[in-house]
Amino acid sequence: MTSRQYDTIDERIAVEIKRLHQKHPALGNEGLSKALEQQGIRVDEHQLKLFLRAKRIHPESPGRKSWGHVAAGYWIGGALGDGHYDPGDEGSGGDGDGGD
Repeated sequence: MTSRQYDTIDERIAVEIKRLHQKHPALGNEGLSKALEQQGIRVDEHQLKLFLRAKRIHPESPGRKSWGHVAAGYWIGGALGDGHYDPGDEGSGGDGDGGD
């Protein structure tokens, strides 16, 4: 039985991991590992998982975007008063039923 030979995640491989994540943001650990193998790079899955966690690289869920930009616009806009969102303008509080 032969032991697997893995490439060390160095600066060159880290750049490739980040490039692949930007090109395919929905790929998780296994998907990135397979994409790296297609590039001729074999990394230990545990080391890849640790690297992704350390760099805070997470797969995006298709059709499920972050609402962080909405919350930031509401709270920052409300605090700065730049008119991004004013619940008083809608009269219904944004629930769509038209009542209070």
